Amino acid sequence: MLFSHQYNESAICRLQNFPRILRTQETLNLLTWAISRQIPCLGIDVIPRRPVTAFPPEWQPIQQRERDEYFRARSGRHFFAWRDFRMAENLINFTSAYPEHRMLIMLHNLHIKRRGSLEKAELQLKSVREYFEDAFPLQSHSIAQLAQRGSALHNDLTLFNFQITDPLSVELLSGAAAYTLLTAQQIPDVSTAWHHAFERETVTPKNQYEGCFIFKEVHPPIIISA
Repeated sequence: MLFSHQYNESAICRLQNFPRILRTQETLNLLTWAISRQIPCLGIDVIPRRPVTAFPPEWQPIQQRERDEYFRARSGRHFFAWRDFRMAENLINFTSAYPEHRMLIMLHNLHIKRRGSLEKAELQLKSVREYFEDAFPLQSHSIAQLAQRGSALHNDLTLFNFQITDPLSVELLSGAAAYTLLTAQQIPDVSTAWHHAFERETVTPKNQYEGCFIFKEVHPPIIISA
């Protein structure tokens, strides 16, 4: 994304920097809107999306080193911990480079938890948010995006349907509205959230996020580049 920003690439070209599941019409619209307003669109993910040869010669050694580091981490036992740590490093660097600017950081709920390291079992992960708080305490807010029912895509783009019926789930607090935004103060202490709609989280959303944006029903995005 830094390369795309510096070389003023079009929105459609910048989709190459995203995972397949985010190469969508919705992402394209957001990029187009931001670019038209000269808002820098940068990235912190550490998974290589473009071949090294797609970069100019002066960029290739750096890209190759990052690619090698990624594949070493991918073959190890602590890949997910490494990924959040490295994403947090990138975010901290950007924040240091733009100290007077506010930033909108779009990440999976897993990466923005205030207390991800307190989750149980496979959901336990020190999040980007937690690492960021170590460097810049009390300077960020996490808003989770959740949905009560609908259909969505796995990372391999296969379709799945879901409906959350747990009476204690925060997803049911959308009520009759198509969507609603609740602050942590508005979320009951006993409410829980569901990771990817099928795995119950063990730390309450009230303690994980400053707020939750809850959709009543969702539908798959429009994939425009797989």
